[in-house]
Amino acid sequence: MFTRRQLIRTGTVGGAALLVPTAFSARQPAYAAPVPGGTLDPARIPKYVMPLFVLPAMPGGRMTGGIELHQIAARQFNQRILPPGLPTTPVFGYGRIGDPSTFHFPSFTIEARVNRTTRVRWANQLVTPSGNFRPHLLPVDPTLHWANPPGGDSGRDMRPQFTRTPGPYRGPVPFVTHLHGAHSFEEYDGYPEAWYLPVARDIPGGFARVGSFYERFRAESVARNRVPWPAGSAVFDYRNDQRATTLWFHSHELGLTRLNIYAGLLGMYLLRGGPADLPDGVLPGPAPQPGPLIQRRRHAVLPQQPRLLRRRPTERAVHPEDRCLADLEPRVLRQHHGCQRQHLAGARGRAAPVPLPDPQRLQLPHGAVEGGG
Repeated sequence: MFTRRQLIRTGTVGGAALLVPTAFSARQPAYAAPVPGGTLDPARIPKYVMPLFVLPAMPGGRMTGGIELHQIAARQFNQRILPPGLPTTPVFGYGRIGDPSTFHFPSFTIEARVNRTTRVRWANQLVTPSGNFRPHLLPVDPTLHWANPPGGDSGRDMRPQFTRTPGPYRGPVPFVTHLHGAHSFEEYDGYPEAWYLPVARDIPGGFARVGSFYERFRAESVARNRVPWPAGSAVFDYRNDQRATTLWFHSHELGLTRLNIYAGLLGMYLLRGGPADLPDGVLPGPAPQPGPLIQRRRHAVLPQQPRLLRRRPTERAVHPEDRCLADLEPRVLRQHHGCQRQHLAGARGRAAPVPLPDPQRLQLPHGAVEGGG
């Protein structure tokens, strides 16, 4: 038998249900389309076969006038992520200019000294051997507020408007590097709108080649240290005027941060020296990286093209609801804190490697997808 209080509560809930729009209550879940090439069953991929990769220090640092100089580029290459017998995987990664053996995902570690400046030339070399630009490995959604090189100087770093849902952006990849946690002047911070394209012979006419803050920061830097920035590059000074600590560097472009990091553009930066330093012999290392969606013929990278949902022609394309459902389109890469489908865990650029015998020897960076996209 219902009490008066229970009857009122029931009537309130029932009345609220009548206010739910019919379109909302009738919404159907989005089902995943087959991934081109199919997917590999992660349970059938051999695990604990390859040893955990020990990341060496980035070579090539040389001292000039009390400053340690590095020349580092971002490139595309193939890497052994899956065990032998399976294909290698195309990735982006950092390495020393002039030494192809140093390019790796995640990057070799930069080691710096407290109160000694480290100067890094960060070069965008995401080009083919013939000098053409390389498009992104992952689908780039051009409907976001992002770097937007096709918008030219007047439309860069904006959200473009479309009258119909566009395909993914397939142009040259914007690039700039941020050292996470460092004390930096603004021109060396890797500002999301200070990106730059590679020097390529086929950049489409009308494209913006640099972000809206690149030229301002280049001028500020040259006024400070008299060092020019070569085309397709930025030269950053890190003062290292803080206690010994573990930092990390990563790609940091407006609307592309998540994609470029997922593709491989990240690494550790260890600041050594002083009373807060760790004892000799301690081996720091990067955090386990997101596991890629394993595909038979597309190796270990995600996607083809994100499925964009259509609204009226005058509205921008939108992604499915921001929630983690197994039946959502697996090729959609989230713009916000959502869930990228993770089929196989990896660490230091290898899928399910043999773990370290001493877990205390693995240091983890503090990082997450940020507003830069």
